[in-house]
Amino acid sequence: MHLSLPEPPLAWETGSLRPWTPDDAPVLTAAWRDREIARWNPVPAEPTLELAARWIAGCDQRLVDGRSLDLCIVDATNATIVGEVGLSGFDWDRGAAMIGYWLLPAGRGRGLATHATAALAEWATDKLGLHLVVARCASTNLASQAVTQRAGFSHAHSDGAGNELWVHRGAPQL
Repeated sequence: MHLSLPEPPLAWETGSLRPWTPDDAPVLTAAWRDREIARWNPVPAEPTLELAARWIAGCDQRLVDGRSLDLCIVDATNATIVGEVGLSGFDWDRGAAMIGYWLLPAGRGRGLATHATAALAEWATDKLGLHLVVARCASTNLASQAVTQRAGFSHAHSDGAGNELWVHRGAPQL
């Protein structure tokens, strides 16, 4: 299945989402080096600018292949990248995908992850046609669980591996 970028781009009063560009590699490298981001997300063992540039260069192909959609969270006050939100783990037969997000220190505590997560989940169910968007949060990552709850996700269950699963369901198709 071929994915496409949200059109028009997703935005709200305090921020917006946009694709990664080659110029963003320093920001991604800094994110991978951030202790809190690395604590909760898989990041390279030795983050480098070259690895970040290579990952960004692969975003378009992952989109075309239907494997992932990765977007920058941009702060509207200064047009800087403060995080990422993305969809991956697509199960096209079931109409489901996983959503993930992270924020740099400059974006934390201002609702940007909540707005980004809600906007992308709504777009995924309304425009992409998914029936279910799932967020998997570590049981001890209370901030991430709060993001999903504020974004309108419902707690589904614990997966037995130390994670809480939160779900956003699209409207039933009649």
